[in-house]
Amino acid sequence: MAILIADTKLETETDAWYMFYADTKEDIQTLPTSTSTGSSYRVRKYARPTSVAYCIEEARQYMLDSKDRWRAMCGLSDSVLDALSKSAAELLVICKDTENFRDEAAKSAREALESKRAAEDAANSASKSSLAAASSERTATEKAAESSELAIRTEKNAELSKESSETAIKAAAEAKEALSMLSFAFGIDDEGRFSLFAKKSIT
Repeated sequence: MAILIADTKLETETDAWYMFYADTKEDIQTLPTSTSTGSSYRVRKYARPTSVAYCIEEARQYMLDSKDRWRAMCGLSDSVLDALSKSAAELLVICKDTENFRDEAAKSAREALESKRAAEDAANSASKSSLAAASSERTATEKAAESSELAIRTEKNAELSKESSETAIKAAAEAKEALSMLSFAFGIDDEGRFSLFAKKSIT
């Protein structure tokens, strides 16, 4: 145990303002007050309120308050430190307990992202299928129009063929009729050649 007076100010005949250095917390409790000159380390005068003491063991600063008590100014009390220690331990337990939940949440997030990508791929495929269907529909419409036009042309060609056939039949009939009105004979033409002569019969 060691106590050192580092500074003394505002001295009167009965008291003074002190600055102490003490090794341990127990030493702090034995320091002089406004009503005592100290128990283990005695001084000649009482200590004025606001006197300070530094505890080397705790690395804390104490001050003598108006109720004649040495109170810690800096740092945390043991009860607060104990509470913080317990809170830290509880936080570690909570972190450990929630680790699986964090992993599950990350897994769910990945699955959600994959589902989103799959949905986007499906939407793209559906869009492509829709475009392909529209293209097929346009092609089918064009083919139908071409088929209709071809049918019309075929029908016209059939009518033309029918007319041509009728004309040929009529021409053949007329030729037959014309031939039936002719009579043929061989003889010498004007140039002295042997020729076939046709003579139309008059009825």
